[in-house]
Amino acid sequence: PQVDGASQEARLKHLNEVLADLNTIDFPRLSAEEKVNAQVFRRIIEERISDLRFKTYQAPFNADSFFWTEFTPREGFADQEAYRRYLGRLADVPRYFDEHIANMRAGLKRGFTVPKVSVLGRDKTIEPYLATDDANPLFLPFTQMPTNIAAADQERIRTEARAVLAKQVVPAYTKLLDFIRKEYLVKARTTIAASALPDGATFYQARIEKFTTLKLTPQEIHQIGLGEVARIKEEMQATMQKAGF
Repeated sequence: PQVDGASQEARLKHLNEVLADLNTIDFPRLSAEEKVNAQVFRRIIEERISDLRFKTYQAPFNADSFFWTEFTPREGFADQEAYRRYLGRLADVPRYFDEHIANMRAGLKRGFTVPKVSVLGRDKTIEPYLATDDANPLFLPFTQMPTNIAAADQERIRTEARAVLAKQVVPAYTKLLDFIRKEYLVKARTTIAASALPDGATFYQARIEKFTTLKLTPQEIHQIGLGEVARIKEEMQATMQKAGF
C-alpha cells in the first residue's frame, strides 16, 4: 500500500466520514445481529482513526513485527499471473521502503519512535534480504513453481526475478538497513512509557481504550490490580489457615 503522510491523511479523512455516516444509523432499530456488527465495525473504525490521528505509522515496526518481512511468501504461487503480480510487488519495494523511511524520519523529528531497548538487534532481520542469490527469502516462490507453468517460462521468470532482486530489492533493503542502524537506532527514544511520547497522556489513554475497550484511566487500572492482589492474597491466607498449612 501507499504509506506516505499524504495517503495517511486521506485515509483519516475517509474514516472520519465513515464514522459520521455510521452515526446517522438508528442503532436501537437494528436487529440483535446487526447491533453486534455495528458495534464491532465502530470499534474497528475508531481504532484506525486513533492510530492515524496519533500518526502511529511513524513507528511502523516493533520488537516482533517488521514491515520489511511481512510480505515474504512461505510457498510458491498457483499460476503465472500470480508470479507476475508478485514480481510487480517486488519492483515496488523501493517506493514502499522510501515512504516508511520518510515517516520514521518524521517520527524521529517529533520524538515519536519505538523504545530503543525493545528493538536492539532487530536490524539483523534485514540481513537475509541482502542476499543477491537464490538464498534471498523473497526468492523462495521461484524455487517452488507449479507444473502448469512450462519449464521455459519458469526459467524466464526466475531470470527476471533475479534481476529485480539484484537491481531493486536488495538496494532498497541495503538502504533501509543503513538507515535503521546509522540513524533510527541512534536517535530512538531511551524511554519506554507511552506517556513519554508527544501528547503522551492522551496517547496512553487512547492505547488503553484500543487494547482493553475500556474507558478507564491508567490509575484506575492500576488500582484494580492492587485490589485484585489484595483480594487473592486474603483468599490464600484463609485457605492456608483452613488447611493448617
